Amino acid sequence: MKKVSIEWIDSYSTDKWMENADAIGQFKKLMTITSLGMILYDDDKCIVLCQSIEEGNNVCGLLHIPKVAIIKITELRQL
Repeated sequence: MKKVSIEWIDSYSTDKWMENADAIGQFKKLMTITSLGMILYDDDKCIVLCQSIEEGNNVCGLLHIPKVAIIKITELRQL
C-alpha cells in the first residue's frame, strides 16, 4: 500500500449558545487536517486511509475522506 500524507478540510460543529456575530466569526475559518496512512481504497469519490496493518493483512484505524475535501496528497518516502 502507498504511504501518504493527506491535507483536507474537515467539517465541525458546536452545541453551545452564542451570539450570531461570534458564531459567524468562529465558523468562517476552515478546519484543515493532515492525516497520515496507507491508501487502502481510492476511487473518484473518496480515499480510505488505513492507519495500521498487521502481518496477516488485517487493517485497523480506517479513515474515509471525500475527494471534494482533499487539498493535497503527498506520497511519503519509504525508510
